[in-house]
Amino acid sequence: MATRATEAAIAGLSAHSQTLSSELGGVRSPHAARAVTPDMLADADLILVSTREHRQEVARTLPRAARKIFTIREFAALAADVPTGTLPSEVATVADLRAAMSAIAARRGLAPRRDPADDDIIDPYRQTMSVYRRMAAQLVPPLAVGASALFGYPIDVVLNYGPWRLATLDVGPMHNNAYVITDNASGEQLLIDAAAEPERILRSFTPERGKQIVTTHNHRDHWAGALAAVVHATGARTLAGAHDADGIAVPTDRRLEDGDTVSVGGLVLNVIALRGHTPGSIALAIEDAEGRTHLFTGDSLFPGGVGKTAGRDEFASLYRDVVRRVFDRYDDATVVHPGHGAPTTLGRERPHLPQWKARGW
Repeated sequence: MATRATEAAIAGLSAHSQTLSSELGGVRSPHAARAVTPDMLADADLILVSTREHRQEVARTLPRAARKIFTIREFAALAADVPTGTLPSEVATVADLRAAMSAIAARRGLAPRRDPADDDIIDPYRQTMSVYRRMAAQLVPPLAVGASALFGYPIDVVLNYGPWRLATLDVGPMHNNAYVITDNASGEQLLIDAAAEPERILRSFTPERGKQIVTTHNHRDHWAGALAAVVHATGARTLAGAHDADGIAVPTDRRLEDGDTVSVGGLVLNVIALRGHTPGSIALAIEDAEGRTHLFTGDSLFPGGVGKTAGRDEFASLYRDVVRRVFDRYDDATVVHPGHGAPTTLGRERPHLPQWKARGW
């Protein structure tokens, strides 16, 4: 009877929800929607919701709970803004967990201003699988950021994009993003920026499957902390922009130019030279199952602007390449995965191009 009840509860999920749960490693356990009640809210230490509208509705249900209600993305942004040393060094008790929650909640009103619309996660109900995947891309990263801060250890984000999956690791003191792309058909892997914490990287980029490592540019925070160790452990080939390779202490096996391609199993990534942050900075482009492009831009393109440059000529070069080789070539749905921080889309950044040009560096 218990098995039948469990199966019935699981069957209550939509087919797309079941597929997505399976891709994300979800446990086959009962799921049922419940109405929010004042008693439920009163007993909670933390209340996370998907949208600002949900936050309002929950607050109306129990107004005195307002201080502990956050959207998931809002809570993650606050967690990322907590000063070093503020969170408990070890979360071993409920008291430690509550102290971590309080430290994060205290950033409300102090953290940098954000667009309120960024707090909302799309509702995929009765939509296509593509919308469900977009929802997962909005939901999973902030959950990992918030949980990492609460529980005191890093939780890596893994998302499935059809023919390939992506693990995003926030590593090192400068919070570099190390990206592991896995071809789902062959299991072959590509690592982008072996920045720091080699032991942690090697849990995702394994000696059995890790074949190639691309370094997006020669600044030390993107290779000095882990590249040599990961190459030693896996025997992976190293790749970097042709004009940056000599600035990387670990020998480069293949020097990449604009227009080259990198193959990972059955996947193909296109190389884009974005000259300016460094002379040999590169980005990589790959499509997912829905035909949407994902760009791995190193420190050449971030939410809010291009990467820092040394002078006017370097800025002009980088801005020109970013406009011509990125914004003029790819559509607004294109996802940008930067070398530090959260992803963005070209559609979100495109309206600000004139401001970037006027601002310079």
